[in-house]
Amino acid sequence: PGRRCGWLVLNSLVLRRGWSDVDSGATAGVYGGELELRSCVVEGARTGPTAGRGGAMVNKGGSVRIHETTFRNNSAAQGRDGGSGGLAVVGGGLTAAGNHVYHYAGSLYVDQESTFDGVHKPVTRANSEVQL
Repeated sequence: PGRRCGWLVLNSLVLRRGWSDVDSGATAGVYGGELELRSCVVEGARTGPTAGRGGAMVNKGGSVRIHETTFRNNSAAQGRDGGSGGLAVVGGGLTAAGNHVYHYAGSLYVDQESTFDGVHKPVTRANSEVQL
């Protein structure tokens, strides 16, 4: 039988001042499960100089859905994978520079109501690297 990962829904939470000196995604790292953020605020997350991209969040093979969520003041230092940014997603169809999410593999959806430092950046489907 195959290994299954979990599913986590965060609703109406403030996630503040996450820190990681070792790995991408100071607030959340998705390495195969499902993560859904609904009406949350993710702010002040940072990664140190030995960590990778995605100051606030990284997706490396899971499923991430973001609804009505605000990302602000997140940052990632130049890390071992050469990038900067707060949210990292790799594995989607778009590429955009930013400071909040790094998507590397898996799936990513961002609704039209979510903002990244005040800017709306909806993503309906990501199949390759995306940075927000």
